[in-house]
Amino acid sequence: GRRLDVAGRGPEAERLAALAARLDAGDRIRLLGHVPDAELPELMASRRALLLPGVEDFGITPVEAMAAGLPVVALGRGGVLDTVSDGSTGLLYRDPSAAGLAAALERFETRGPAWDRRVLLEQARRFGPDRFRAGLTARLGALGFGAA
Repeated sequence: GRRLDVAGRGPEAERLAALAARLDAGDRIRLLGHVPDAELPELMASRRALLLPGVEDFGITPVEAMAAGLPVVALGRGGVLDTVSDGSTGLLYRDPSAAGLAAALERFETRGPAWDRRVLLEQARRFGPDRFRAGLTARLGALGFGAA
């Protein structure tokens, strides 16, 4: 009964479109396809949460969502374990089944709408280019690769 917008065009796009048609989801499930980078911040800022039920090594999308002030509901595996803080920048769930996802969404709903935007933005900043550059420079310096 919830509304779901799916952005992107991955290898599952055709299967998901057929599934949405079979479910007769009407306007509840919208497959947006490719969304240009320039439109992503506005799209994210107008939603309640980013849902990430897959596993990624790092994945920039959860960080981008937090930078837009959007909490993340994600399967607690892979890179989100490094980027999403359960309870403060999103909710992590362990059970990859439909029931596990439904339970995570229930938990999200019962938590309420109050997410601290400052905490979300600060978490996103931890993965910004300046911080990455400084960390990489420090690490390379510690390994003896100083400026020539």
